[in-house]
Amino acid sequence: AVIDTLPRAPKATEQQALTGGEDYELLVTLPKTRRPPKGLIEIGQIHAGPKGQVTYQNQPLPPTGWDPLS
Repeated sequence: AVIDTLPRAPKATEQQALTGGEDYELLVTLPKTRRPPKGLIEIGQIHAGPKGQVTYQNQPLPPTGWDPLS
């Protein structure tokens, strides 16, 4: 997956937007031929590559984030 746009709350840092855990968002994938329903924000694309690999600003993102069980 390639993240092109990183939506975030007005005072949130980039790191908080990438790994914070207090807010929840719904993430969906749609075919290129289908327009996103009103209210959804396109943040990136899915490409062929290693499973689980996510990039942002041309850099691979490590698998980090908020763990609700820690």
